[in-house]
This record gives sequence, C-alpha cells and structure tokens, in this order.
Amino acid sequence: MVKESDLTDCVRGILKGHIDNVVSLEVLLSGIDRQLINQQLAREYGEQITANERQLEKVLEFKSRLYENLVQGILNKEEFAVFKGKYSAETERMRAAIAELKGKLEDVLENKSERNRWMAHFQEFSTLETLDRKAVVQLIQSITVLGKKELSIRFNYDDEYEKALDIANQAAIRKVG
Repeated sequence: MVKESDLTDCVRGILKGHIDNVVSLEVLLSGIDRQLINQQLAREYGEQITANERQLEKVLEFKSRLYENLVQGILNKEEFAVFKGKYSAETERMRAAIAELKGKLEDVLENKSERNRWMAHFQEFSTLETLDRKAVVQLIQSITVLGKKELSIRFNYDDEYEKALDIANQAAIRKVG
C-alpha cells in the first residue's frame, strides 16, 4: 500500500527531473550541426530499410519454396496453407515497415522531420509545480508500483529520447576525437 500523496510527490519529482533532462538535451542538441544530425538519422533509417529488405527477401524466398515442397511431398496441403498464410502476413508486415521507414527517411532528407517536436511537449511543463492530469496524460505512458518504495515510470517518447541521447553522445565523441 502506497499513500496517494507519496506517490504523487514521487511521480512529480521524477517527472520534473526528466523534464529538466529533456530541456538540457535540447540545449545540447541545438549546438550540434543539424546537417550532422540529419546524416546520422538518414544513415540509421537506411540501415533499418536495408535490414528489413533483406528479411523480406528471405521471407519471399521461403514462400516461393513452399510450392516445391508441396509438390515433392515434404508438406501436405494443410501445412502448405498454414505456411503460406504466415509468410503472406509477414510479407505484408515487412512491406509496411519498409514503407514507414522510407517515409521517415524522406522527411529527414527533406528536412521536414519533426524528431524534436516531442521535446516541446516536455518543455511545456518545465515550470511544473503540481502534478495534474494534463501533464500525466501528455508525458507519461505508464506508472508501475513495484514495491512500497519502488516504482517504474515509462515516459512517452522514450525511443526519441534515447536516440537524442545517442546523437549527443556521438557528437561529444567526435569533438573529443
């Protein structure tokens, strides 16, 4: 059992710390050349597209061998149908993922990426003094109470935050190197 007031105070404190981190990260990123950031993101998306395309080729190859396996008697008709359905679903999923990544890559290359827009959501609450519903809904994905003195908070935009940290770290390494 955790008191509601203790939980609210704890969440508010953790949220304020995370907001401060995001604001500091944005200041750090603003000093990094945008072209460098775009190149980094374009490279990441390109690598993900290539990996997904390779995986798609494998799935299509497996799917094309199904009929041969049916004719040779390795698979019966039911197994053929099951595998064909699985490979078809996987093919569609991979194609959708590739299309989404290509869209993101195009946005980066055209400098239309809204990759830092998420930071504005956190900055909007930089003067947060009391925890309210709006802040929780916009900034927090989930809160899990693990024990009487332990909880886990998953923030919205965690993936974007990690990517921004990675970019900042790589820029710092380049400066030192």
